[in-house]
Amino acid sequence: MSVTTTPSLNEVFDKRRWPIVRFLRRHPVITDLLVCAAYVVLTGFSLAFVSETSTPLWVLAALVLIIAVLVYFRRRWPLVVFVVVLALEMIMMFVDVTLSASGMGTMVMLYTVATQYRPRRSFVLATLATALIVAGLWVHIDAFIGEQQPGEEISPIFLMILVGFTVLMSNYFVTALGSWVRNNRIHEAEIANWGAKIQELAQSQERTRIAREMHDVVAHSLSVMIALSDGARIALKRSPDKAGEVLEDIGGTGRAALADMRRMLSVLREDSASPLAPQPSQESLRDMLEGFRKAGMPLTFTQSGPALRSDPTLELTIFRVLQESLTNSLRYAPSASDVQVRVDRTDTTVTLTVFDDGAHPGADRSVREGSAPVTRTRTGQGSGQGLKGIAERAAMYDGTLEAGPTPDGGWKVLVTLNIPAHSVATEPSTPTNSESRVPHLRHHRTKQEDNS
Repeated sequence: MSVTTTPSLNEVFDKRRWPIVRFLRRHPVITDLLVCAAYVVLTGFSLAFVSETSTPLWVLAALVLIIAVLVYFRRRWPLVVFVVVLALEMIMMFVDVTLSASGMGTMVMLYTVATQYRPRRSFVLATLATALIVAGLWVHIDAFIGEQQPGEEISPIFLMILVGFTVLMSNYFVTALGSWVRNNRIHEAEIANWGAKIQELAQSQERTRIAREMHDVVAHSLSVMIALSDGARIALKRSPDKAGEVLEDIGGTGRAALADMRRMLSVLREDSASPLAPQPSQESLRDMLEGFRKAGMPLTFTQSGPALRSDPTLELTIFRVLQESLTNSLRYAPSASDVQVRVDRTDTTVTLTVFDDGAHPGADRSVREGSAPVTRTRTGQGSGQGLKGIAERAAMYDGTLEAGPTPDGGWKVLVTLNIPAHSVATEPSTPTNSESRVPHLRHHRTKQEDNS
C-alpha cells in the first residue's frame, strides 16, 4: 500500500532553486567555511604584492585570519562583526594603502547585514563604510598614487571621485543583493504561512462537513431504529407477524447506516478506491419520508412550485435539512399527532417548513438566521448540533433558518434557500406532482396546484 504525501510550499520553493544554491542553503556551516576560505585565499594572494612596510608580514596575515574567523560568525552577530571587520580592514589599509583586498570583508558583512535587517539601515551602513574607506584613502593619497612620471600626472581629486564611486557602487551592489535575498525569504515565508493557514482552514471546514454528515446519518438512523424498536415491542404482544416486519426494518436501517459510515470513512483515505455512493435525490427523499412513516410518524408532505434542473448539491441540502428536522421531531416529540413537511419552490428560492404539534420539553429558545451553537432544551436533551448543521447548510445558499416553539404549541423549522442561477429551470414553471414522487404519504394540495 503506497501512501502519497503532498509536498509543502517550502519543498516546492527548494526544488525550484539551482542545485548548488539548494546545497548551500541546506548546509549553512559549509557555506560559511567556503566564504572564510575565499577571503583568506584572495587576501593572502594580495599580500604577496604588499610593498615594504615597517609592519611585519605575519601581523597582516594574523589580521586576515582574525577577520576570516569573525566572518564565520557573521550570521550570529551581524552588526557587531560588521563593525569589528570594518575597523580591522581600516587598520590593514593604514599599514599598506595598496593592499587590494582591503574592503572585501566589509562587503561580505554588508551583504550579511542586508539579509537580516531592513534596507534603510543596510544602505545607511553601506554609505558610512564607504565614507570611512574613502577618507582613509584620502589621508594616504600620496602613497596610493605613488610616483608619477612628468606629463602623466593624475588629479588626486579626480582619482578619489573615481575610487569613491567604485567603492560606493560595490557596497551598494552587495547591499542590494542582500536586501533582495531578504525580501525573497520573507516572501517565501509569507506564502508558506498563507498556504499553511489555507490548509488549516480547509481541514477545519472538512472536519465540520464530516461531523455534520456523520451527525445526520447516525442521528437519523438511530432515532428511526429506536422508534421502530418501541413499536416492535408493542406489536410483539398483539401481532407477531407485524413485529417481524418491524424488526426487519430495524435491521435494514442499521445495515444502511453502517454502510454509509464505512463508505464515508473509506473515502477519507487517500489510497482508498471505494466507490462513491450517489447523492440523495427525489427517490431518496421518498424513501426517507417512508422510513419516518414506518417509524410511526403521522407525516403529511406538501410540495409546490416549478421544477429545477438537476443540482446534486441543492438536493443534498434539501434532503439533509428535512432529515435532521424530522429526526428532531421523532426524538423530542414522539407523541406528535401531526407532522407537516412543506417544500415550496419559486424561480429563485426554496422554502422548507417542518412543523410538529408535539410537546418539546423545555423548548424555550428559538433560532434565527442560523445562529449557533444553540442549547435546544433546558433538560439537556439536545446539544443544538443538528440546528447548527442546518444553519451551516442554509448559509451555503445564502439562506436563513428560523426554528423554535410556536404559539399554539409544537415546534417549527423554517429554512429559506436562494437557488443558484444555474439551478433554475428554463422550461415554463409548472407545479410538480408530489403524489407521484412520494407515494403512500398523505398529500395536501395547495391552491396553486388546484388552480393548475
